[in-house]
Amino acid sequence: AVIDGWTRMRRHGEMLVASLRAQVPFLIGKLLRRRVEQKVERLTSDPSWRPRLAQQQHDYPNVAAQFPALNTDMIPPHGVPSAIIFVHGTVSCGIGCLEPIAAAGAWNGAPIFRFEHDTFEPIASNATCLVELIQAKLPDAKLLLVAHSRGGLVSKMAIARLRQHAGWGDRVELITL
Repeated sequence: AVIDGWTRMRRHGEMLVASLRAQVPFLIGKLLRRRVEQKVERLTSDPSWRPRLAQQQHDYPNVAAQFPALNTDMIPPHGVPSAIIFVHGTVSCGIGCLEPIAAAGAWNGAPIFRFEHDTFEPIASNATCLVELIQAKLPDAKLLLVAHSRGGLVSKMAIARLRQHAGWGDRVELITL
């Protein structure tokens, strides 16, 4: 929450209660109170990731074909001089994010590829996978990574790792949304 007024914490039995004052445009989050009686195991993978991706591929087959995923065989090695890679955010999919661009016919530039990944995995794991795909599929390309939300963190870490290898310093840029 972004608060323009004041925040006060006080005890209420065994719990803490927060009082806050804000104008509506400044309150961008909300407080939730949840009491967990038993231990909840942490999910290490998103059980909805693959079904969501399959549904998006079914709903928007032209978008999926126009903007292929990096892990497909549709990318000829050493055949792409420059490319854009879209990295989606938490519990998302690149197809749905790129659909408005395809629907408007707004893109006729460098090829756009999607990095589809499980956002419940650690950021470092996603970044490692992205680096490996870039090195295998687009080893000579000049790249622009366009990332939304958590995808920006994945991309930033991937770029830092790419720049540790010779020749990547000026060939990769990042735009975050």
